[in-house]
Amino acid sequence: MEPNDRTYYARLEALERGMERVHAILAEHSRRIDGVEQIAAKLGHIEALLARLEERLSGLNNSLRIWVSLLTMLLGGLLAVAWRALEGG
Repeated sequence: MEPNDRTYYARLEALERGMERVHAILAEHSRRIDGVEQIAAKLGHIEALLARLEERLSGLNNSLRIWVSLLTMLLGGLLAVAWRALEGG
């Protein structure tokens, strides 16, 4: 083999090793991008669940307000009856 041929082969081997490293780096980046995309999809699902939870909590809050109003009216009525009974009425 001539010196030029050896140089060419050495350069080709170095280029091949460099390309293998590039392919490994690209594969790692693709894997990481897939992970980020999965995280984004899961975050979208979590947002939907939070919206449903917020709707349920709002409904419960409305029901609680109704119950508090009813109990307040009932207690007010009982206090009025008790007051009249104490006054002799």
